[in-house]
Amino acid sequence: MSGRDPLASADLAHLAALASPSNDSPPDASLRRHGLVVGELVALVDSGRVPLVVFDPQTDTAAIVARSLIDLTRHHMGSAVAMLFENGDPARPVIIGLLQGASNAVPQSLVGEVELEAGGARMVVTARETLVLRCGKSSITLAADGQIEIRGEGIVTQAARANRIRGGSVELN
Repeated sequence: MSGRDPLASADLAHLAALASPSNDSPPDASLRRHGLVVGELVALVDSGRVPLVVFDPQTDTAAIVARSLIDLTRHHMGSAVAMLFENGDPARPVIIGLLQGASNAVPQSLVGEVELEAGGARMVVTARETLVLRCGKSSITLAADGQIEIRGEGIVTQAARANRIRGGSVELN
């Protein structure tokens, strides 16, 4: 299923209109699809929120707007996806997963780029080079070389006991 030509913007708008969830007309019984179908993720549109898929056999050769139960990124484009169809309607695919294999592997350059572990009473977030937490005009930047930068309109430190500042030297203003 690979090697398809990229879709033009006009085609994407047309596809979105054709496959919108408001199209509630039931498909002809002979066109219904039941069970798992393997397709290909060919594009993500609308700022990466809307997947477009192709699959065999499909009544049209154009990519179809799908919904997804999983998070998809540009790195997944070209990957095989497992799909079911809402009410058996082949115009309403729902991606339920990615098929695992060499063609779906995340590029090695991205492996371990960002890790997130959550469990118990502690959460650990790890990044290889830089980790930035940002909210409005405030940010905390942690760099791999040990540099920490805290920025904001105002910064308050508060402690019930001692509030210590330690360093090779401490500069105020």
